[in-house]
Amino acid sequence: MGISALKIHLLGMLDLVFEDKALTLPASPTLRSLLAYLIHNHDRAIARDRLLGIFWPERSDAQARRALSNALWRIRQTLGPAAERLLTEHNSVTFTLYPQDDLDVAAFESLAPGDPAQAITRYTADFMEACYDDWAILERERLNELRLSTLARLVALEKQNGQ
Repeated sequence: MGISALKIHLLGMLDLVFEDKALTLPASPTLRSLLAYLIHNHDRAIARDRLLGIFWPERSDAQARRALSNALWRIRQTLGPAAERLLTEHNSVTFTLYPQDDLDVAAFESLAPGDPAQAITRYTADFMEACYDDWAILERERLNELRLSTLARLVALEKQNGQ
């Protein structure tokens, strides 16, 4: 038996579904934001120091490292049977997407250049709409610009086709 698919929504509210069951997400906005950040930057090793600076900049290095370790442990608990996707190393953290996984943002971005109509159907809401961390706001703006340019291309194609 193969590895089960993880369905991830970062457009709108963070949502994870594994084997057709919604995973219970942490109540903490910081943990949700960290999980979303790791997923959005999937398949890239992210330096722990970078995570400390983004999520706990006001804490001492020792306090921030403890907070990150605790947060990663809690995220691993949240992921449950999908926890093998979270790789924690001494200096970095990586969230791995498997080929069968479905990440709405990645699907939107991959469809936008070649199939604007399909891409627009995948863009169901703004990126992490309830998260106001700087990183999420910047990404929300970038994705919204991509959505607008994709819509403009779709309108141009429809006009070209006489519709």
